[in-house]
Amino acid sequence: MALTNAERQARYRKRIKERASLDALPDRARAAADLAVTALWSFYSRPASDGQAWGNLDGYESKDDLRKALAEGRDLIEWCRASLDGAEELGATSDEIAAWRLVLETFDALHLG
Repeated sequence: MALTNAERQARYRKRIKERASLDALPDRARAAADLAVTALWSFYSRPASDGQAWGNLDGYESKDDLRKALAEGRDLIEWCRASLDGAEELGATSDEIAAWRLVLETFDALHLG
C-alpha cells in the first residue's frame, strides 16, 4: 500500500531525529571506524614504488590483521591523521580521504560531547 505524502514526510522526520539522537552515536562511530579501516586497507594494500604493497611492509597480510592491530592498541585516530598527511599526493581516493575525515570528525564530536 502506498504511503501518503504526509506519512512519508512523518517517517522521514522520525528517521532524521533517530539519526541525530545521542543514542545513535555509538552505532555511527562504529560504522565510521569500519569504513575507515576498509579505506586504510585499500590505501595501504596498493603497491608502493617497488611493487610491494605498503600493508605488507608494515606486516599486515589482510584487512583483518590491520583491524586486529587497531583493536589491540594501535590508534585508528592517529592512523587516519597520518594517512591524511599528503594523501592526495600518495594516490588516496576521495572516498578514502572522506572516510578518514569522517572518523576524525566523529571522534571530535564524541570528544566534545
